[in-house]
Amino acid sequence: SRGFDMERTHLRDLERLSKLLALLSLAFCWCYRVGEWRAEQKPIRRLKHKRPAYSVFRYGLDYLNELLLKSSERAMNQFNHALGFLLGEQPPPITVPFAMNR
Repeated sequence: SRGFDMERTHLRDLERLSKLLALLSLAFCWCYRVGEWRAEQKPIRRLKHKRPAYSVFRYGLDYLNELLLKSSERAMNQFNHALGFLLGEQPPPITVPFAMNR
């Protein structure tokens, strides 16, 4: 899949694997929640057969990835809003639409 690609770590130590799984679980939840929030702001487009073009998780992961790759002040402000999900905060809606390459 196009997710976290965890299998490439080749970890065998159970303690390290446990820590990695905990971190990946947190990251998955964050990406999913950001994807839900983002879909409220800009709905995921539907394909001809009415299915979403990509998952809520992928929408959030792509959005966070794009924010991290951009160095503009606006992108950093939007990333800080997305960080609020880790703290249980509800970020305000984005006033200027963020263009995704999809």
